[in-house]
Amino acid sequence: MGTLAVMGAFLLVACSGADRGPGARIIAVHNTLQAIGFSQVGEFSEGALDQGRSQQFTFDFEDDDCYVFVALGGTGVRDVDLELVSPEGEQLATDTTTDRQAVLQVC
Repeated sequence: MGTLAVMGAFLLVACSGADRGPGARIIAVHNTLQAIGFSQVGEFSEGALDQGRSQQFTFDFEDDDCYVFVALGGTGVRDVDLELVSPEGEQLATDTTTDRQAVLQVC
């Protein structure tokens, strides 16, 4: 077992109207990942960050498992990035595409 830090600009904001907000998108992503054999580990984290800010999360993982990390931005968000970093500071995975969501898979 090891520990990794996940850093990303998570902006999960409730919204209304025709735009599918993060809540509906989280459920869709969760159900899709579950359908292909992934199971949820831990709780969803929801919050808001100012532009250019980041949030760090630390978790324990099993060495032989695969993990998927998803960050979804709400209305008005144009870019969300994710980075997975080891305790030693080594970058293990990153999603820096210009989208309002970011996804990492690490095995």
